[in-house]
Amino acid sequence: MSRRLMINRRKALQGLAAVATAGSVRVAAAASSEPIVIGLQTELTGALAHDGGWGKKAAEAAVAWQNERGGFAGRPLKLVVVDTETKVDVGIRRLQQLLQQENCDFIIGSGHGGIGMASVPLCRDAKVTYLPLARTDGITTELGNPYSVRIVANSTMGASAASKWMVDSLGKRWGMVLADYAFGYSQREAFTASLAKAGGELAQAIALPVNTNDPLPYLLKLDRSLSGIVMAILGPDSVRVYPALRSLGFGKTPKITVSCTQNLFDIVRLGSAVEGVYALDEVPWELDDYPNPAFSKTAFDRIGIGSNGRAKDGDDYVMLPNAIMAWECTELLRMAVEGARWKTKADNLSLSNWLVSNPDFALSEGFPQGGFSVRAADQQAFIDQYILQIQGGRMKRVSKVAGATTVYPSKDLVQR
Repeated sequence: MSRRLMINRRKALQGLAAVATAGSVRVAAAASSEPIVIGLQTELTGALAHDGGWGKKAAEAAVAWQNERGGFAGRPLKLVVVDTETKVDVGIRRLQQLLQQENCDFIIGSGHGGIGMASVPLCRDAKVTYLPLARTDGITTELGNPYSVRIVANSTMGASAASKWMVDSLGKRWGMVLADYAFGYSQREAFTASLAKAGGELAQAIALPVNTNDPLPYLLKLDRSLSGIVMAILGPDSVRVYPALRSLGFGKTPKITVSCTQNLFDIVRLGSAVEGVYALDEVPWELDDYPNPAFSKTAFDRIGIGSNGRAKDGDDYVMLPNAIMAWECTELLRMAVEGARWKTKADNLSLSNWLVSNPDFALSEGFPQGGFSVRAADQQAFIDQYILQIQGGRMKRVSKVAGATTVYPSKDLVQR
């Protein structure tokens, strides 16, 4: 081969290499601008449709807010929403849709305990990070893994947060009216242990069948010497039980709802039947009761929540914990994506590793509920919780329980 041909061949190869390099740069640039896909597995129809509807509003608002601020590490976000219909089998099919058809990078999970428990192993096997809004203990006490991060409080944490305050403030001897199914019995177990630890006791528990038309025969069994009553029932039954308790002479007996159940129906609309009722919640209801109302106003305004904790437009009640926690899930993901230098869902294990070194999150616009820490052993967050009370038809803050006081022992479930 002549020297001239050799030179021309070298130049041609150099030119091809340059084109290939430029192409690679363009591909990388295109990849870096592709949307990060967040799935929302929620209840838009069925028994929990009201709760899931507010979760959807919050997730949509949060994604829009994050995109206005540059997305995650400069990449835009795309939200895909599916409806579980409040059914476990449907919830799993919709999850598979998010995993297989929508190719989601992350999924904010259902608030339904059964759906959450069934979904965690599927996301673990798919190696897709799942942030459940369900509060069933087993999600982190049994199924903890590197691909599941929960920032809502479970039943054990809720009972622990309430019990010391109940014993110190209202008395030692408590009864419980509970829903006659797994949720109610989980609450009974949690409060039995936490009240005993706080120096009190759960002296009586009455199981009420779900959708009981006449609760009086059950409520007549209540001991009138109780210091107070823990209410572990859901919306439709609550509408009948609170007026029945008042008619039986328990109107002035202290009552406290277990975490989030007061958000499952429009409790303040029951008027005098619920005046003075206490509630354990993961968030305050009214804007001024938040740790920093200026921070919280961003989420309230974006989601459509008025300063009194009801819908800004109209007079709908809000499932505040799910709304605020769905908002906070996106901020947690942003910080983890940017902190771990995440590129694709193949890097999802990196998020878990990053959390080990960066478990603490501070109060901010992205975390209006308050600061919290994520435990490495099970990736359960320990959040502040609030004692609220219905006063003059409004739900007002009475006390705050620090998340650090609700820490319980855990197995080392998260194997990285």
